[in-house]
Amino acid sequence: MAGEKPNANSDYADHISLVINSGSWAFTRDGLFDLLAKSRGLSDESIPGFIGTGKGSARWYYLVYKALDYLTPDGNKLVVECHNDLSEKFDICEYGYEIGTDIAISTGFVTPNIPLIKIIDADQELRRRIEAAQVRDFKWLDTSVKN
Repeated sequence: MAGEKPNANSDYADHISLVINSGSWAFTRDGLFDLLAKSRGLSDESIPGFIGTGKGSARWYYLVYKALDYLTPDGNKLVVECHNDLSEKFDICEYGYEIGTDIAISTGFVTPNIPLIKIIDADQELRRRIEAAQVRDFKWLDTSVKN
């Protein structure tokens, strides 16, 4: 977009994927959150706007954060899943949701690049960019008509 730095997307995510005909099952993390919260309890770490699961006892940990009041476009609470990078220096995180009929978004980031406390702001900016890029009344060519 005009006036933006060339790699502006890197401010918001390390990778962003649009997925067509995904089915919501691939992006629903509520069940994972509930399972880990039940088996590991909730995290002691406080991240404003989120509740999190415990990490567990293994060196390689996996945890999930669920937004308290922030909804995705498909009406679910934003759920972010994270795991450490084995060096335990940062977390690799991912979230996703449906943004329209048969279209979903998957976003991945590393916590030093986007701290979890900023993920809602980053997601709102991502939604704004997707909204701005949509062509509402695109006229598809009918290739079935023979001349």
